[in-house]
Parts: sequence; structure tokens; C-alpha cells
Amino acid sequence: MRTRIMALVVILALLILISVICVIAGPQAAGSSSPSPSPSASPTASPTPTATPTPPASTATVRHALRVRRSAVKAWRTWNRARSCFDLKCRPFASPKPPRSAPEAVWTAALQEWRAKRADLRQRTTRLVYRMKHPGGSSNGRRWIPLALWVGWPRSVVGTLAALIMNESSGIQDNISPTDDWGLTQLHRSSWAAQFRRVIGTTFEKGSLIAEKNLRFALYIWRVVQHRSFLPAWNGDAAVS
Repeated sequence: MRTRIMALVVILALLILISVICVIAGPQAAGSSSPSPSPSASPTASPTPTATPTPPASTATVRHALRVRRSAVKAWRTWNRARSCFDLKCRPFASPKPPRSAPEAVWTAALQEWRAKRADLRQRTTRLVYRMKHPGGSSNGRRWIPLALWVGWPRSVVGTLAALIMNESSGIQDNISPTDDWGLTQLHRSSWAAQFRRVIGTTFEKGSLIAEKNLRFALYIWRVVQHRSFLPAWNGDAAVS
């Protein structure tokens, strides 16, 4: 009898132990058997749209722009030549051409820039030439050197020319002598009137008293008639004798 009781106690203890083990292991087993959550699907990246290439400028626009640029470069060279008459340094033409493949807007902007630059350079040249023709200051020959250089006199002789002008007319452009010699370089009317009209395109009486025209014709005498010499037209002048 006692043996049976002991057996029942052992069986009950085993059952209790098995129940405790099941209670403890149950949630873990359930957790391990539950299906893992499915990964969320990553959104599909939308393809990057391909940029449409900008077409190059039209041939007509490019040609027009380049024509304007050439005339702007010409204006720039003329301006620098006028500056050199005052012994001023040459300034660069800082406006490069865009590549031929550049779009219409780029070439149009370059065209507008060159057109504005051309107008500005022409105005600057006009102001410099005005200063040459209206030098101001006291009457002398040296104040006419910029204008003499502008009309084409070489630098190698403008010093002599300035002295000749001072001796002949005291640097007064509308000077007429009692011996019928006219203007800065005192051109003798009966000797040069016919050639003056042919070369300069105006009458001697109207043109010889204008400094620029007088210097242009004097240059013609010096270079063409007398083969780069002041003689004999100005024979007796202390500057060339």
C-alpha cells in the first residue's frame, strides 16, 4: 500500500513538472513557429527622364553676329589707333566668340554685346578725334601732332612738322599770310589750289583753313610730290633747311 502511494506521488510530481515545462516553453515555441513578416516591397525607382539637347543657333544668326563682331573689331582698331596718337596704350578686345554649337540665345546675346561695344568704341573714337581737331591751349605746333599722326604723318617726322607749323603759322589753323599762304602749313594758293581740289575734294579757300585738310594735303606734298621731303615746298623754313 505504501509503495502505491509513493508511486502516485512520483507520477503526480512528474505530471506537475511536465505542465510547468510546457507552460514555460509554450510561448517560445509559438513565437518560433509563427511566420516571419514578409519584407515590404521596395518602391521601384522611376527612370530619370533624358534631357532634350538644345539645338545650335541658326546659320543666319551666327553669320549676322560674326559680321557685327568684325565691324566691332574694326571700330576697336580705329579707337586704338586714335589712342596711339595721344601715346596711350592699346586696349584688348575682350569679347571672345561662343562655340558654334552654342544655342540661339547665346549667339543672340553675343550679337547684342558686340553691337553695343561697336557703338561705344565709335563714340570714344569720335571724342578723341574731336580733341585732335580742337586741341586748345596756346598756339604752337606740337598741339597738332595727334592730328598729324591721325591723318598719316609718320612719327619719325612729326617733330620737324611741329616746328615747321610753328614757324609758318604760329600754330593758327586759319592763318593767311600777306604772301597768299594759307593754313597751318602755309600752302601757297597759286601753287597748290588746283591739286588741292583734286586730292582733297573741296576748294582751296574752304579746305586749306581746316587743320585736318591742310595737314592731309601737306602730307600729300611731302610723300607724293616731293618723295618724303619737305623741300622745295617749304624751302627757307628753319625747321627743314
